Amino acid sequence: MEQEVMQAIRAELESNIDAKYREFHSSLVPGQNCRILGVRILVSRRIAKARDHYEVYTEQFNPEVYEELLIRGMMIGYGKLTRAEQTAELDRFVPMINSWGICDSSCATCHFMKKDQEYWYGYLQKWLKSSREYEIRFGVVCLLDFFINEAYIDAVLEEMKKIHHDGYYVKMAVAWAVSICYIHFPEKTQKLLKENSLDDWTHNKTIQKIRESLRISKEERDAENLEEIKRKPYRRVSNIAAIRFSFSFLNLFVPSLKKPDVDGNISCNFTFAFPEICHIRYRRKIRFFFRQFQRDPVIGGVNGIFQRLVEGIPFCIAAGEIW
Repeated sequence: MEQEVMQAIRAELESNIDAKYREFHSSLVPGQNCRILGVRILVSRRIAKARDHYEVYTEQFNPEVYEELLIRGMMIGYGKLTRAEQTAELDRFVPMINSWGICDSSCATCHFMKKDQEYWYGYLQKWLKSSREYEIRFGVVCLLDFFINEAYIDAVLEEMKKIHHDGYYVKMAVAWAVSICYIHFPEKTQKLLKENSLDDWTHNKTIQKIRESLRISKEERDAENLEEIKRKPYRRVSNIAAIRFSFSFLNLFVPSLKKPDVDGNISCNFTFAFPEICHIRYRRKIRFFFRQFQRDPVIGGVNGIFQRLVEGIPFCIAAGEIW
């Protein structure tokens, strides 16, 4: 019977192949280790809803195409399973997720999480604390699908602050979730954005998603002044450029000093330049150095070398002055 169910699902999938959709969807989910047939999501949902033999389909599940894994995830939500069975199936399925498409489409069918929110919120914690990209995304997307409400908004925002993962699809999920939080709870969400709890990329992507949302009026977007809390991007440098800059930076410690003037100030000659585009942390080091240099009583106090440096020497890095 198992082979009959698997074969029936494969046959139905193959009878609904859309070549143009396959090409389009393949470009959205790169790096797949299984073949994409090109079956539209609505068709896959219909196939998943029509199957009664979920336990037979999953017992020796070995997907050969993308849509078979997708249907496996959808059937958890559509199947008539007990809470214990749903938990066990999610434990088996979530580690199989290998794309954002599988993740998000499967999460959207888990409406059972609305009924027993205390239990399922606790269950999602293990995925939110995972180190694997798509497992974390599963937890985040389930939160944004079913837990952005009055009872859980504070907890959801707190979870978004805790997530620190370099995976692109994790960052995108967090930005998406926070933007949805903003739609329903703008004051609480704006407080999170002003706390600067998110990394720069996720913070700016969140603001972009809020501003692009059709669920927020233009007047509301402009009134909140979201652009004012957007962080300025910086350009990174290669290791070689950073090393070259470090050697240039050392020259700051060996300027050619002249005699003090009548006020006791000492002027300096700096004869080097910064050809590289520098990371922001180097700019901060330079500013810190000059502040310390400025306060040194031996050099000449507040109106000494620092003032002459600002007035007379243009230090330009990262396509702009460091000041």
